[in-house]
Amino acid sequence: MDLCFELASQMLNKIGNAATVVDEVRGFRYFDLRDMVSFVDGTENLSGASAAHYTIIGDEDADFAGGSYVIVQKYFHNLDAWNGLPVE
Repeated sequence: MDLCFELASQMLNKIGNAATVVDEVRGFRYFDLRDMVSFVDGTENLSGASAAHYTIIGDEDADFAGGSYVIVQKYFHNLDAWNGLPVE
């Protein structure tokens, strides 16, 4: 999905105002865990087996034991303005 997002972004940049995205909602891992403006996000997050204690639902919520919760946020970015900023 990260490559599809990047391809669609590049295509939309080329066609300019000929098409408008009204709304697109997808969940996916973007490249090497970067956010949509290319920053590495969650560098302090636990990973692997050490994260299981904090992520797997136990007896405290029996209906969902063995699963996990997902928290989703929707961000709106002006990527044209962002991409227009100098790297320096």
